Formats: sequence, structure tokens, C-alpha cells
Amino acid sequence: MAASLLPTEIITEILSRLPVKPLLRFKSVAKSWYFLIKSPNFIKLHLTNYPNHLRHVIISHTTLSSAAIDDLTFSEMDHPLKPIKKEDTLNYFPEPPGIDLLGHSNGVVSISNATKTNVFLYAPATRTRRRVPPSHVPYPDDFVVFGFGFGFGGEDGDDYKLLRIIQCRESHCHVKFYNEAKLYSLKEDSWKWVRDMPYFLVYKDCHGVFVNLGFHFIVVTDEFDSRFKYIARFDIRSEEFSLIELPVYEDEFGVSKLVLRELGGKLCVMVNYRSGLGADLWVMNEYGKKESWVRLMSLEIRPRFSEVRPVAFSNDDEKVLLLIDNCQLQWCDLKSEDEKVKVVRSSALLVESFDAGVYVDSVVSLDDWSNDSQGKHQNNFLRDDLDDFLSVGFKLRL
Repeated sequence: MAASLLPTEIITEILSRLPVKPLLRFKSVAKSWYFLIKSPNFIKLHLTNYPNHLRHVIISHTTLSSAAIDDLTFSEMDHPLKPIKKEDTLNYFPEPPGIDLLGHSNGVVSISNATKTNVFLYAPATRTRRRVPPSHVPYPDDFVVFGFGFGFGGEDGDDYKLLRIIQCRESHCHVKFYNEAKLYSLKEDSWKWVRDMPYFLVYKDCHGVFVNLGFHFIVVTDEFDSRFKYIARFDIRSEEFSLIELPVYEDEFGVSKLVLRELGGKLCVMVNYRSGLGADLWVMNEYGKKESWVRLMSLEIRPRFSEVRPVAFSNDDEKVLLLIDNCQLQWCDLKSEDEKVKVVRSSALLVESFDAGVYVDSVVSLDDWSNDSQGKHQNNFLRDDLDDFLSVGFKLRL
């Protein structure tokens, strides 16, 4: 009763600042609340008003585990690739050889099995999932990389996109060079061919990083010359590839690996030097401008390491969570010189090798993402006079 006496503006503002769990329960309060919380504009507003408290670290190995970024006490997730126990307790479905973390965006995580043939989109907060239609992978043992992201607005409206690139050299396939790029749309629930990447992927274990409505990969322009590396960008609006220059980093000792990541909404690259001599983290402060690359930190860890991958900033932006050699998480303090690196210890991390990323909790439900359900949802929502308020009253803030 009291809720109905409050203006719509105040109700929306209050709800947009609440955690996900109570919001999911509040959909049962009233029909107007149900359509409000499910609306795309409210989901955007909630991610804006409640961002840091929604972030979780996710690790992938033979299963998926997650933890709040400010706690890092991991527990296994109820994900769609989780092995299912048969009714006969003496028999189990076989454990998968590994789960690949393809990307994460706007409350949804994209995962696959080790052969990249079984791909799912998964929203952890609402426990909804969508299996991506199978698309044949002719050379699963060669370069098969993905990029996953969410685009607001545009000609196609809001949509989740999944890019898959396959490249195969002559020694591994029957053609001189196999090159394929396909793009999946959740709204259309289908794949389509797009322009093949005109460059050559460098790392087969590094999926695309989604920043500024584009997927990014480390590439070379000459298949036989790996000295000059670039960042290739695939724009999800124009569906075209372009190049971005890397920072001018020191290469006196040689570089073992370049790792792209998104940190705080910005494109970053970790430069790993050979023989574990160190690593530098560079951040592009102004997207697309080479001169805006800034070296955020230089890192030395003893004993020596092979590879460092940045995972996320802390909630106060004073530390960076690092994945060391795919077997250990460490916080690196950006300001303090004393006890600069702190190891994260957790029983969930007692595995030989894992990958790590970050996702945000969101009230988005993948059950709503189909042409039919989106149309019905939109028609119902317009009857409540909330769509006009959200699209007009809050558009400038998002």
C-alpha cells in the first residue's frame, strides 16, 4: 500500500540501489514492479547505481567458482556445464576436461567446453542460461578464439554478441591457411558470417577483450614476422576490423607474452618479459589514442614467474588482482612499497591451472531474450507508463 503512494521516480531510484537478491524477490510485490525490474533501462540504471558491490571474481578449471571481489572466498557455481550426477550413485557423467571462460559482459558470462563445441551464455545472479546454437569447428586444436560483449542501443538495439574466429595454418589443415569469422546475436539466436580477420592471431589461449563496443586481440600483420605486434579491433556496429597501436614498451630482454584485459572500463595490456624478469601494466587512458598509453606499474615477483595476467581493480582502485602462472591469485598494491604483493589463499584455488575474470551481478534474465518474449514483454511494459519514465527521465544518466 505504502509503495503505491510513492512517486514512480522515487520507487525507481530506491530499487536501483538495492542488491540483486532482494530485487528478484520484489518482482512479486506488484505487476508494475515486476515489469519495472525486468525492463532493459532499469537494468542499465541498476548497473550504474550499484556497480562495485556487484562485482565477482570467477575462476574456471574443471568447473566454475566465484567470490565477491572484496572477500575472495570461492564457492562452486551452479553453471550449465556442471557435471550431472546420475540417479545411480555408483555412476556419474564424466568430468569435462576443462571449462573455457570466453568473456563476460553486463551480468552475463560466456563459457564453453574444452573443444569449443558446447557454448553457453549464463547469468549467475538469475541462474538463467542460453545454449548457443552449435556451429561446426573444423580445426578445434588450432586457433579458435571468441569475443563476448553487450551493446546498448544502435540500429539493432540492445544485444549480446559473440564473435568466433578460427585460423589454421597449413601444417594443421588441408588448406594453406583457413580463416573464418562468425558473429552470434542473442536477440536473433543465430550465427552469421562476417568479414574474415585480415590479420594473424598470435595467442591461441587469449580470447577477445570487450571495450568501447569492440573486441580486441593481439595480432601481427605478417604471418611470418612476429616482431611487430598490434591490437586488432572488431567493431560490433560496423562489423569491420581495424588496428590499434600498442604502447612503446621496453624490449631489452625480449617479450614472452602480451596479455590484453579490460580494467575499469579501459583497455590494458600486460607486457611479460622473458625469463620472468618482470612485467609492466599499461593502460590506454583515452581509447584509440596511442599517446594516451600510460605505464601503471612495473612488477617483479620472486621466485620468477612465466606469465602475469591482470584480473581486476579493487573496489577502491588502489590494488590490482593478478593471476600468476595460471595457478595463483595475488593482490598488488599500486601505492604501498611495503608488502606490495599479497597472495590470495582459498581452498577453491587448490587446482593445477585455472583462468580468472570478473563479472557483475545483474537482474538480467536470459529467459527474456528471444524475439517473441521481448515483443510480449515490451507490449506489457508499455501499459504501465514506466517505459516513458525510464527512457526519458534516466536516459541522460546512463
